[in-house]
Amino acid sequence: MVKRSLRDFCVGEPDAHVMTRRSICVVMILLGFSLVAGIALFIFARPLTYLAIISSFLLLVALAFTSFLERKSRAKVLRSKGQSQISEEEVEMGVQYAGIYMALALILLFVAGCFIVAATFAREWSTVGGLSVVLFLMAGLILVPYLALFIKGSAQDERKKLEREAVPSSKSE
Repeated sequence: MVKRSLRDFCVGEPDAHVMTRRSICVVMILLGFSLVAGIALFIFARPLTYLAIISSFLLLVALAFTSFLERKSRAKVLRSKGQSQISEEEVEMGVQYAGIYMALALILLFVAGCFIVAATFAREWSTVGGLSVVLFLMAGLILVPYLALFIKGSAQDERKKLEREAVPSSKSE
């Protein structure tokens, strides 16, 4: 029996497209939580509503950015009819989006961490926003070299994976 992969029949959606769809889902879930938190804070603690509204605005900007990347990474945009292998342009786009995806994930992680630390240390809720911004800037300044290494490593891993997939498989079992 000959074992064939999906690549032998057709090339599926690009990895960049899968990554951007995943990031859109994450951003939409966070946007939903942020909007619910904004409504709840507006009802129960009006002075704190600005925390949820600022995060909602930033998440809307992130949603617009990831939606733009998702449209740009669709297979019908990247591929010609009858294409059976991954092109160099698709490899480059996958590598670029792997770096962008890692950067967005790390920024989201740092923002959440800084907010949690600020909420822990602040005595009044009115200072949480300012304190979390200061903590985020301090963490950003300290961790910039490491962030660049994480993003570069993610991009290199994606390049290796895509270049392995781009090589036509001639082995049959």
